[in-house]
Amino acid sequence: MARRGKRIRPAIMVPVASMGDIAFLLIIFFVLAARFSEDSGIKIERAKSEDIVKIEEHPPVSIMMDGDGQLWVDGAEVTKDNLLTSVEERLVGYEQERRRLLVTFDANLTYADFEPIAEILAQLNAPLMMAGQLDKDARQNPKAE
Repeated sequence: MARRGKRIRPAIMVPVASMGDIAFLLIIFFVLAARFSEDSGIKIERAKSEDIVKIEEHPPVSIMMDGDGQLWVDGAEVTKDNLLTSVEERLVGYEQERRRLLVTFDANLTYADFEPIAEILAQLNAPLMMAGQLDKDARQNPKAE
């Protein structure tokens, strides 16, 4: 009886040279498509509300005040004295209808803490958009009247 030997299968060749090119193009795409946050690293607890509306177009300037009362304009630390000029510099070139400010105050601040800042920003004659966090508990458990 003749014994059959194992069949030798041809090796399948996968071209891996182009895999590096594809990976590199994907990395470039994700780096370019990513939107980097100016406020990363700033610790702010946003105020909660059940009436939060998502905005479609991000305002050109973001102003934040953390729990220690420190001010930030587009991620750059500023003082109360130069807040107005710093925001005005960033609004140069924007048409009047696009001159909007995204304002975020820490939830632990009192009215006395952020009221002077709101007064300074009112001098810019630009709408203020207050940033907050959706309070899901308030929607699920409405208060009994």
